[in-house]
This record gives sequence, C-alpha cells and structure tokens, in this order.
Amino acid sequence: VNSSRFMLEVRTQLRPILLYTATISFFINLLILPMSLYSLQVYDRVMSTGSMATLLWLTVMMMLILAVSGVLHSLRSNVMTRAADWLYHRIAHAAIPISLMHIATVQGSKNIQSLRDASALRQFLGGQALTALMDAPWAVLSIIFLFIIHPALGLMVTAGAALLVAMAWVNERLTDSHIKHASAVQIRSMADLEVATRNTDVVEAMGMTPMIMTRWEENQRAAAVHMDPANSHAATVQGI
Repeated sequence: VNSSRFMLEVRTQLRPILLYTATISFFINLLILPMSLYSLQVYDRVMSTGSMATLLWLTVMMMLILAVSGVLHSLRSNVMTRAADWLYHRIAHAAIPISLMHIATVQGSKNIQSLRDASALRQFLGGQALTALMDAPWAVLSIIFLFIIHPALGLMVTAGAALLVAMAWVNERLTDSHIKHASAVQIRSMADLEVATRNTDVVEAMGMTPMIMTRWEENQRAAAVHMDPANSHAATVQGI
C-alpha cells in the first residue's frame, strides 16, 4: 500500500512536467515545417525573380526559426534531465534506508535492485528515447503537410515511415529474448557478488575468492553468449 501511494505521488508530480515537455515538443515539430516552406519560397520567388532582398529576408527569418527551435530543444532536454535526476533521488531516499535496515535479507536485495531499476529509469527519462516518443505523434502533421504539397511526396514519406516501423519491430523480435536472458544472468551475477561482499571475512578465511572470480567470469561469458547475437542483429537492422 505504501509503495502504491508513493508511486501515485510520483506520477502526480511528474504529470505537469511531462505535459510541459509535450507542449514544447509540439512547438519544436511545428517549427520543422518552415524548412520546407523556405525551400518552396526560394524556388518560387527567388530563382524566378533573382531578388537577393527576398532571399536575404527569407534566410533571416529561417535562421530565427532555427534559433528558437534550438532553444526549445535545449530547454526540453534540460527539463527532462532534471526530472530524471529528481525521480532517481526520490526513489533512492525511499529505498536506501530500507536497504540498510535489511541489508542481509531478501528485502534488502530487492531494494538494492530497485536502485538499479531507478538508474535505468533515469537514463530513459533523461535520454533521447522519451523525447523521440514525444516527437513521433507530431510526425503525422508533417506527413499531412507533405500530402498537401504533393500526394507523391506524402506517399513516399508514409512508405518510408512504415518501413522504419517494420524494421523496428523486426529488431525487437530478434533481440528481445537475448537481452532478457543476458539481463537475468547479469542480475544473478551481481547478486552473487553482493552476497560475497557481505561475507568478506568468511570468503577470505575459506579461500573462496578464486572460485567467486571464476563464477563471475562464467556468468559474464554466459551473458556475452546472449548479448553478442543481440548486438549483431541490432547492427544489421540498423544498417539496413
């Protein structure tokens, strides 16, 4: 119940931040459209008339739009990075005291694992993945705009987008099981090391350090058996 209440509070506090960044994403993607308009105006007005003044003012306006877009990109990135740091520290302040109280128990191990999960969540919130998800819906506006310019352009971009989605799905299917197995092996390896570090005196007295190192190396090789095919498949799909 306490964890449910905690997550509810976190979601409530994160919701306005996500709404704010989604609004910024709307304006970022809106400012992409003038790039196409700039090219059209150069071909329609500048090349046909040879007016350098028209080219100058169009370029000045385009540079201003790009500057505003750059500021918005930076602002969104900073907001998401700070939100990710805030979330990580919020989870850490809740998990660390419990872990210290139950360090040698299953409950303590679970809370230590929750810190690793929180670190992965921080990387997701502060990285490019979430902002890409925020940008994806607005891509529909760009496609509609291209259809208005010419149906052939819209069809070409739509086909390209469909191909990218299909390749992403193929990549997920090829790598998902490998990544899950590798993650499970890594978690088991870290759990073994945590047990060893909690019993350092016993490990040294019984001369178990070489055995622990051997087991750790075996776990790393087992993880590599799964990660190497996953990386290979991902690189192939990315290249295609």
